[in-house]
Amino acid sequence: MLRLRACGWGLKRIARQLGCSHPTVKGYVAAGGVKAFKSPERPKRLDGLDGWLRERLIGIAAMPTWCARTIRGASGRMGA
Repeated sequence: MLRLRACGWGLKRIARQLGCSHPTVKGYVAAGGVKAFKSPERPKRLDGLDGWLRERLIGIAAMPTWCARTIRGASGRMGA
């Protein structure tokens, strides 16, 4: 695309010749070649809970073994 553009071809002519849309050609030419894909930033379920989670996990890690066993119960899982 860049070579055709350097030869003086228009965006629509390049798009027709290569079988793609002219906005695609425009994007490639503006970027100077292939653009790296960037996934959209989406909010995560745990965003904003960093401090709360850190506080809870540090509390569990500092918990004595006998206390953790008591909370875990016979099943060996927390909260069960």
